[in-house]
Amino acid sequence: MFKQDNEEKNSNDLLTDLTERTGLTFDEEPARDERFDLGDAAPADAPEAPTETALTAHADTLPETQEEPDALPAEEEEEPEIDPLDVRVFGLPRLQFWGVTMGIGVGYIVHGFLGMVITKPFSVWWPAIACAAIGYFITGRMHKQRVAARDAENQKNS
Repeated sequence: MFKQDNEEKNSNDLLTDLTERTGLTFDEEPARDERFDLGDAAPADAPEAPTETALTAHADTLPETQEEPDALPAEEEEEPEIDPLDVRVFGLPRLQFWGVTMGIGVGYIVHGFLGMVITKPFSVWWPAIACAAIGYFITGRMHKQRVAARDAENQKNS
């Protein structure tokens, strides 16, 4: 009982302390600042916008600008299209990189399944490395076949 009364007293002290610091009570909403009120109508005492700016007032005194022919942009140069087979990620062809990353992911999943079956703990790296190597070799072969097909098509069209 004493503990509960003490907690209520502490919470009341905190509320009064917050009320004194902020000037707000917890029953009322904070007052809106009129500076940030975005009403529909403009204030009646707002100054009128100037009709003449400094540039338009002294337009006759400004020097005329001359356009240099070099300053104009030349014809836009088109970037050469890159063949998807030529794209490399960390030194590997893109397809082979995907094979390695997918192999690592499958290796982690295999480790999880083997961990449920085998009671003896083992390293997660062995299944990940084995599956990554398998993915590397399979997608490396696929990449070579695609490059050979592209080269054969290029020779056929030439």
